[in-house]
Amino acid sequence: MAASPQEDDGKTCWAGFYREPGHMVMEQTPRPTLEGCMPGTVLLEALYTTICGSDMLYINQPREIDHCAGASIHEAIARIVDLVPTDEPELDNPFGLTTDQIVLALPSNYLHSGIFRDVPPERAQALREGVKCTGGMSQYFIGHASHCYPIPSKDKWGPGVELHHLTAAQPLGTILWMGRQLPNLLHKTVLVLGQGQNGQLATHLMASMGARRIIAADVLPERLAISTHMGATDIVQIDPEDSAKAVAEVQRLTSGAGADVVLEMVGHQDSTINLCIEMVAPSGLIMAFGVPGNSLYGSFAFATLFRKNAKLQGSVFPCAHEDFPFAVELLAQGRIKAGPIFNTDPFSLEHAPDAFSKSLYAKHTVMKVIIEMQRDMPAAIAAGHFGVGSV
Repeated sequence: MAASPQEDDGKTCWAGFYREPGHMVMEQTPRPTLEGCMPGTVLLEALYTTICGSDMLYINQPREIDHCAGASIHEAIARIVDLVPTDEPELDNPFGLTTDQIVLALPSNYLHSGIFRDVPPERAQALREGVKCTGGMSQYFIGHASHCYPIPSKDKWGPGVELHHLTAAQPLGTILWMGRQLPNLLHKTVLVLGQGQNGQLATHLMASMGARRIIAADVLPERLAISTHMGATDIVQIDPEDSAKAVAEVQRLTSGAGADVVLEMVGHQDSTINLCIEMVAPSGLIMAFGVPGNSLYGSFAFATLFRKNAKLQGSVFPCAHEDFPFAVELLAQGRIKAGPIFNTDPFSLEHAPDAFSKSLYAKHTVMKVIIEMQRDMPAAIAAGHFGVGSV
């Protein structure tokens, strides 16, 4: 009888693969090893993983690195199983991580994607060449200690925080980078276009940054129902067939001025950028966070942007060693609450393909999924420890 994802022979593991556009399958594959890897490389046992908005793009348009074991998934809560020693801990293991420590881990596909803001080019190249490429949709995967972040001990957790909530630290870290680029928001009106998982976290962050009015806009009423729990003061439902109604409602809410700041949290299409241009106030700021679906946007409403004297700025690639650890702290302490966006029961490993299908095709009911990567989750978690490491 063929092995199932619930069995473990010690030599193989179950991992996700993109075999055709729009579909992910789980297959048994050799368990990765640290042989030939550079100092600081870690072998990780996945506990929880999740699916981000960018995975919705890559499952249909996979990059070369997305064909590795673990697919495009680039975050997981994981336990360090093994670690290649280093003579330069400040470079290769800056958080003083040890075996059995439970961390927010960025799998090595993150390193291979070239997403580096705070790493010199020669170091980035060394990481790509010295760490095997794996993704996070795998029971075991490879990472590097410089891109794994310790989780505070449980006595520092806020009320209601659960371990799987901290998978949201990766998207929150990218949102924190966006927040660092924004002006002072006190007394300002911010419109957050798109209330998926990233839009909800951005809404919460805007409330924490002191925006006077936060308008959450989306096509799905189910998402907008969550937005009020994340700090939105107003909600606007968008009719895809008549977006002018949403623009008129934003004008009404702002007494004809428009929003001082508009966050585009959808991506993959030019229509949402154009809608942001319609909703932003003269001399306002549009921050484009959503991943572009095309290299050229043929219907971009540049003339309207130009005549409004508005600014359009992109936000991508956080400062990893600052934004991701801070995101872990904010979530663990409960200062940013991720609980409301996990609105489904966890998926088991064998049902991971269903988690992708739900994320792709049931957006009206699914916000952010969580996947349990081990058969006995309580035992797997108990085998690890929390804390800030030895530094």
